[in-house]
Amino acid sequence: MSIQQTRTEFAPPDRAAAETIKSQVRTLQDCDFLHKLYDAVSEFVFIVNTHRQIIFANRAFLDFLGALDVEEIFGRRPGEVVGCIHARKNPAGCGTTNNCSACGAVNAVLTSINGKVSQQQCSITRETHGDDLELQIRTSPIKIGSQSFVVAAVSDISHENRRRILERIFFHDILNTAAALKLGTQGKFTSRTAKKAIAAAENNAARLIEEIRAQRDLLNAESGDLSINPESINSLSLLTDLRDTYHNPKGPAVILDPASQDIPLLTDPTIFSRVLRNMVKNAVEASDPDHRVTLGCTKNQTNARFTVHNPTHIPETDQLKIFQRSFTTKGKGRGLGTYSMKLLTERYLKGKVTFTSTPEKGTTFTAEIPLAT
Repeated sequence: MSIQQTRTEFAPPDRAAAETIKSQVRTLQDCDFLHKLYDAVSEFVFIVNTHRQIIFANRAFLDFLGALDVEEIFGRRPGEVVGCIHARKNPAGCGTTNNCSACGAVNAVLTSINGKVSQQQCSITRETHGDDLELQIRTSPIKIGSQSFVVAAVSDISHENRRRILERIFFHDILNTAAALKLGTQGKFTSRTAKKAIAAAENNAARLIEEIRAQRDLLNAESGDLSINPESINSLSLLTDLRDTYHNPKGPAVILDPASQDIPLLTDPTIFSRVLRNMVKNAVEASDPDHRVTLGCTKNQTNARFTVHNPTHIPETDQLKIFQRSFTTKGKGRGLGTYSMKLLTERYLKGKVTFTSTPEKGTTFTAEIPLAT
């Protein structure tokens, strides 16, 4: 017997009734060897029924969840017990939103419900900011008596992926800047060219220092150790600096929206500038040389609203993953920009980062922070 749900954008929404869940739990409890086997492994292990509801969890998974009693999670779906931000968007819960179509965990379970073994990676943004999960999940169909279930073994690969991404960013971006710095100091110079070389070297050295500080601050932000130092600044000075920084005669034009307002702010200028730089950098890299990237700032009664627009469209499949930690369109292991924008703004600056993207209107990223009081 199942409880009928009607709304879903991806996986089937129906759930087994409470009595069915109790019966399935008892069936697994009678298999004492399963408990002893799975409690002996350090991976998270859980078993779900064909409605994707948990009916067994090993000790490692319960400890991770902080669940004192396994009864707390019976009948719930995996995204619901780990606090996935999408699990409560629809009344039918985990697996039923459009975002869930890009979830490796949901897809792996669905594959095994259909009788096949699956292994996928899954990035979960949790309701607690800065506490995201990157998981590897292996699922397999099993039968106990006449009943079909799916067993899932989950490894937390968050630290491994973070280390790999930071290493690649370090070797790619920082070494490229260091190479440019070295190249600029080589060769013979006249008094005229020496001034240009020194200016270029100073610029590259500043970029190198900023790259290192950005990675340090991201690590501190994730661990909860980032210190915020608010200062009084004005919105137009921030936007003007960004426009000048990304000015490139050979690239897309970076312009200020003439309707932009000069708004007094009280925020950490280094951290917020880093958020806006990531927005502009992404927009410039996504644009063709003949495009325009438009920067703007307006306000309402409570917030200053900064926008960065470019005319290109983000594919729907990418939009579903845009703020995940390991997601990137720039090559494997290189993307932290959109993730860090959201983390820094929402966890530390008391603001919000959102975006819209359509083929007709292009893409606009928005960062809102509170007005100075």
